[in-house]
Amino acid sequence: MTNRMKMCVSTLMGFGLTLMASAVLAGQSVSSIAAAAALHAEARAVQQGYNGVAVDLRALDSRIQLAACTTPLQVATASERALGPVSMSVSCNHPNAWRVQVTGSVSAVAELPVLALPVNRGDVI
Repeated sequence: MTNRMKMCVSTLMGFGLTLMASAVLAGQSVSSIAAAAALHAEARAVQQGYNGVAVDLRALDSRIQLAACTTPLQVATASERALGPVSMSVSCNHPNAWRVQVTGSVSAVAELPVLALPVNRGDVI
């Protein structure tokens, strides 16, 4: 291997290590926190039998700087309500403990039968 090739390989390895270090130092992304909350809210609604679930979360402040979580994010809700306004707590316990409140609303689409013709009271449908 020539000196020029060694220098290129060394530069590329240094660049790769810099990218890895910057990813670690970047911390937990706001989008990953929102995604964990949205998936949790949708799963709760589907578990309670709702179909066509839509989750609309309020935007988190993009200036939040949290330590990157090395374990899966934990999501908890205080209410048993699956639809309507929801509030969830997204937390991390390792390496540094933190907790963020995420709010939003969950809705579901349901198909309902509708009569095409008028019927009188007492008519058998």
